[in-house]
Amino acid sequence: MKRKVSGILSNVIFLVAVAYSIISIRDYYSRSLSIYYLIGSVFSVNLIIYFYCGKCSCRDSDCAHVIPGYLTRFLPKREDGPYSIFDYTITVFSLIFMIGMPNYIFWGNYEQLGIFNGLIFLTFLIIYKFVCLGCENKRCTLTR
Repeated sequence: MKRKVSGILSNVIFLVAVAYSIISIRDYYSRSLSIYYLIGSVFSVNLIIYFYCGKCSCRDSDCAHVIPGYLTRFLPKREDGPYSIFDYTITVFSLIFMIGMPNYIFWGNYEQLGIFNGLIFLTFLIIYKFVCLGCENKRCTLTR
């Protein structure tokens, strides 16, 4: 139960970080750039869920992230199995977009940069310390 609560909490904190970025980009930089980031983030999340979560052996029964495991049911079915270099590449580039774009835009504003990166750090800390601990997916690079 602790893993599932931590998984949901990590999803919420990551969503807050992305929402904070969208609002900050809209208010301080450019409305069109914030729309581009919103569309790119939605697309990136779907790519991660399809290419990474879609191959997880826990997605149907014991997904500690809860929401991504549930969402894999609505995407085309993928076989459980080892992750390919393509799966890793799509996942990494999606994360780079979602984390890198706000870092690039907020570079001169330390307050925005600190808030965004603090939320991202907290998300990954929760995932690493609580969600991945005890996960049954032995193919995942974060399973310990």
